[in-house]
Formats: sequence, structure tokens, C-alpha cells
Amino acid sequence: ALDGNCGRLRELYLGECNSISADAFAEFFARQRRKRGARKVLQGHGGKEQEVEVDEEECQRISSSGITNGLVRVGLDRCYMLTDRVLQELVMYSGASLTWLGLNSVDDNLTLNGLLALAGKMDDRGDHDQAGLREGENEAGGGGLAVAKETGGCVNLEELDVSFVRCASDSVLSVVLAKCKRLAQISVYGCPEVTSLAPARSGLAYVGRECDTL
Repeated sequence: ALDGNCGRLRELYLGECNSISADAFAEFFARQRRKRGARKVLQGHGGKEQEVEVDEEECQRISSSGITNGLVRVGLDRCYMLTDRVLQELVMYSGASLTWLGLNSVDDNLTLNGLLALAGKMDDRGDHDQAGLREGENEAGGGGLAVAKETGGCVNLEELDVSFVRCASDSVLSVVLAKCKRLAQISVYGCPEVTSLAPARSGLAYVGRECDTL
């Protein structure tokens, strides 16, 4: 029912919905993206409106540019089965529109590849460890990990909760923050790899960082 009647859906809260499989989550976001790609949209040309077909490649470009609306607030706290693919599909569908994302305790199957999707980095070639991430950053002159493909990422993201997501680290957040320049608050309770060396900038607050309470 949700899949067939959510063209205008802007907020999605499915905390603790562990009866929904990771594949079902990922396919839901993928289907919404494909529907948008197949849909006729109106574009202005010289003050006139004209219907044009949008293919999959153009759909991703539109989504990355922020022209097409998607989900704005998504809460997936304690959805323990979520995988990297779910986050990748979510970002490809709603990366440009997303302002708030809750991933509290989504830790069982999520790797740093899932979090890197927030920065538009879609790696489908296998998991990287933290050392590999740092190595990739160094080889790229600080530009980040070499990946299979890239999208626009979550450029409008303002609040992120990755509490108790153990793959969250200083290195991962450095890549995410380089793309998500509007991020103002990151909740990191239970993330021991997020330390006092995590990237800092004006207007950015870490909530629940362990080193701040010592």
C-alpha cells in the first residue's frame, strides 16, 4: 500500500520495523526512483511548459541536483537488518532532499560503505576497513576513497544520528562532512571511534561523544 500511494511522501519513520527485510527496504526506495525516472515531468522552456520523458540516468542527475523532491526526514532507528544497499538506494532516491536521518543502533549489517553513501560514494565492490579508507584518502590527496560510482550525496542534510553504529569513525565522518556541508548536529552516542580528532567546523555539534564526557 505504501509503495503504491506515496508519491507525495516527505517523512518516513519506521523505527524498529524489523519485520521488513533489508531487500524490501532497498527495493522500495529503488522502485520510487524508477517510477520518477519513468514519469513524465513538466519543464519550462522559454516560459512554456513542455512534457519530457526522464530516463534513469537523467532521473539520477535531477535527484542529485535537488530539482526533484524526495523524502525530507527519515527515521530508521533500530532497524537492525538494514544493509549498505538500503542506504545507497535511499540516497539515490532522496539524497538531495534529505535534511534529517536517524540511524540509531542500525549496526548489525551496516558497514562504512553505507555511511559513505551519504557523501555520494556508492561502492559495490566489497567492504573497506578503516585503514583502507585512510589509505584511499591519502592516495587521493585527501579527496576520499576511490569508488565504483558517485552521486550528489546528501548535500542538504542537517541532522544525523549514528549512535551505536560502530563503523562510524573520525575518518568516515571526515568524508561525509566534506559533502554534507549543512550538517549542524551529529549524534554519536556509543561510537568510540568518533574522538576529539573528529572533523570540526563552525556551527557543527557532536552530541554524545564519549571523549567530551571524560
